Amino acid sequence: MNKTTKPLSIRFLITLFLVLLAVFTFIRWDSSAWLNTQIQQAASNAGYQLSYSDFNITGLTVRLQHVHIQQQQNSLNLDTLTISPSLSSLASGHLGVDIHVSWLGNPASLSVSTSNNLLNLSNIDAMIDISRIQNLNIPAQLSGLVRLQGDLVLQQNTGVPQSGKLQLTWSQAKAGLATPEFTLGDYMLNLNSTDTPNQPWQWRVSGGSGVTLNGSGTLTPTTPDPKQWLVHGLVDAAMDNTNPSLSMMMQSMMSSNKAKLRVSGSLGKPSVEVVR
Repeated sequence: MNKTTKPLSIRFLITLFLVLLAVFTFIRWDSSAWLNTQIQQAASNAGYQLSYSDFNITGLTVRLQHVHIQQQQNSLNLDTLTISPSLSSLASGHLGVDIHVSWLGNPASLSVSTSNNLLNLSNIDAMIDISRIQNLNIPAQLSGLVRLQGDLVLQQNTGVPQSGKLQLTWSQAKAGLATPEFTLGDYMLNLNSTDTPNQPWQWRVSGGSGVTLNGSGTLTPTTPDPKQWLVHGLVDAAMDNTNPSLSMMMQSMMSSNKAKLRVSGSLGKPSVEVVR
């Protein structure tokens, strides 16, 4: 991908929705065909292949349906993608857009703006029914509602995270081999960057009832691909008698219903080791 064209494409899209779309709306010229071409060109310049089944404009809002986004070996399918001008960004003196998507029936929204060669992702709010995700690549079936909230700042020319504050919750969590039969509880994961640039971020996990987790560590986001981010930390795990068969399994493996776990590797290939 040509990295020098990506910032220009992002600026172009934001400017496009805030200025040209407004002009075309006010003069009542049908801009759909022209804007469709420009969106495709901007995506191509940024290294993405973009396709969709339907495209329409209502006022200053653009809505795409059945969206397929492809970048090399990575792809993403969205039910809908809606983009409109961000009033909060304009109020702060920056160009920006509000984005709303539906993915596998799960809603997500955020505001995107640019300033000082940085890409600001603010007001991130995504709700995911984890049972709808089929390719987690783990030997277990999971269920529960995952919610991600927070803000993230990326280097615009590389896509590498600069700073961020994110909170991930997993409510009514369950897991199992064939079906998610074991009740785990509610969990919270907080991730925060430090005040010093290019330093590992801090994470902390807590919560649970059937299986209680309490730990912390670091995450090093050095590439645009989250699967390559390095993770390290220690987590204390404890199990009660909510799930008798699971408790017996843990007792037979570690002679205890408590364990200290060392987490290492990357988000794409994590490793969990019992240290006691």
